Amino acid sequence: MQIDNSLLLPMAPDAAWALLLDIPFIAPCLPGTALTKVIDDRHYEGTVSLSFGPIALTFQGQAEITAIDAAARQVTVRAQGRENRGRGSAHADVMFQLHEKAGGTEVTVRTTLTLAGSIIQYARGVGMVTKTAQQLIEQFSTRLAERIDSGDVPDATAIKMGKLLWSSLRSTGQTTAKNGSVQ
Repeated sequence: MQIDNSLLLPMAPDAAWALLLDIPFIAPCLPGTALTKVIDDRHYEGTVSLSFGPIALTFQGQAEITAIDAAARQVTVRAQGRENRGRGSAHADVMFQLHEKAGGTEVTVRTTLTLAGSIIQYARGVGMVTKTAQQLIEQFSTRLAERIDSGDVPDATAIKMGKLLWSSLRSTGQTTAKNGSVQ
């Protein structure tokens, strides 16, 4: 599935470009993410923890910056991981590009995501994943701004997917039918 998101950073594009390439600085700003090893300036290992109510999943994986186009201010990252208890895997190709906007920088993010295994049953469709991804981008943006202002490392609490999904449902006015499907 393909997911398109964007976020605004209150800084000039050159500063935003340098910041977004500083993976050890920005990784903790993505909720539930922990950088466990820096192999070199393009290869990283880490974990992503998700919580679906009482079900907790932790993915262990690798990320590689596969392309950097400084002139276009565009970066492509390939990430893949497996759930620690064998419940599934995730593979993502993420391209982000910076655009100058009045008062700052817009970062557009295009993610091609492939999920396999039991994680699919929790995702409940492309619409939910897309809405949840936008909420994660918003949380990332908020946490990054806080880190820039304070220098503090954000809390590494797992991504609370149930809470994100519920917020997403409420914000769009959707309801759950008796059979459990989203209308």
